[in-house]
Amino acid sequence: GEDGIDPMRSYRGRAVDVKRIIKEQKPKYVFGVACYRDLFEVMNALSKKGLPVGGVLLKKDGCVETIVDFEELKIAL
Repeated sequence: GEDGIDPMRSYRGRAVDVKRIIKEQKPKYVFGVACYRDLFEVMNALSKKGLPVGGVLLKKDGCVETIVDFEELKIAL
């Protein structure tokens, strides 16, 4: 993106990794694709810090063989 952060870079992991990435990258906004619990926790924590957030839930919960609705993702982005 124009701020030097690759908007299509994906990160796998939990909120601990997100904290490190936010600290290192200092993004202007965050958009996540995750299960309900992880997306809720991260979006809630980041919005409390004043960072704009958005996200799309996985269609199938879990960390293995999950499903993303790419049409929903395109609309949200």
